[in-house]
Amino acid sequence: MESERREQVDNWMCQLGLDAGLSGMEALIDRIRTTPDNAAPA
Repeated sequence: MESERREQVDNWMCQLGLDAGLSGMEALIDRIRTTPDNAAPA
């Protein structure tokens, strides 16, 4: 039973990491889209 819980927690942690990465990429894309073409990249 404990190993199943541990595996579930590991899966949740992986999913949280993937979601955080996706959110970061979405924020980056939004920032790129709102940056004027002639502005220097950050």
